[in-house]
Amino acid sequence: DFAGTGDAFVKTWYDQSGNSNDATQTATGNQPQIVSSGAVIVENGKPAVEFDGANDFFNTSLNQGTLTEFLYTGVAAPTTTTALQSLIDLRDANDDGTRMLFINNGTIFTSTDAADSSTTYAAAQQLVTGEYDGTNLITYVDGTGGTSVSGTDTTATANALIGVQLGASSFFMNGTMQELVLYFSDQSTNRTNIETNIATFYDITI
Repeated sequence: DFAGTGDAFVKTWYDQSGNSNDATQTATGNQPQIVSSGAVIVENGKPAVEFDGANDFFNTSLNQGTLTEFLYTGVAAPTTTTALQSLIDLRDANDDGTRMLFINNGTIFTSTDAADSSTTYAAAQQLVTGEYDGTNLITYVDGTGGTSVSGTDTTATANALIGVQLGASSFFMNGTMQELVLYFSDQSTNRTNIETNIATFYDITI
């Protein structure tokens, strides 16, 4: 109704955790799109936020500090496997911290300060997860994990970014996101249930 037959873009993607870590973009030229010519943008029948691969991204007030365990999971549909694209970046200018990044050889990786775990991805809607249980780091796509590597605790001072990487190599997301869930604790025993819940809603086979 707001867009009519026009386009609409997302200024605030609201945090549902109750912690008020909303993702925001006040610059209209950098806002991801949600409605195109009066129609809600969808992936597999569910609304999706579309990033243009050029300058769309969100800022947040989330600052991870020292992180000893985490699980990041979400639904994304990159349009290409030949461009570097950032889902979420919780690092700082010294490259400390952690992130999830689609890279241009068709792999997605999750990083900590001194470790990278990767697996392959497609230019299609998929459920992506990065998990660090305090010892091992592993990246999953549609419930299937890549090789586990020895991780390390990670500390960053910058606020988290969605759809872009901090610094000169921006790596803007090119495609859609539908959900992004972050746990800053060990969820290894719950991961399958978390992924199944999300996959069921978005009709993703895992």
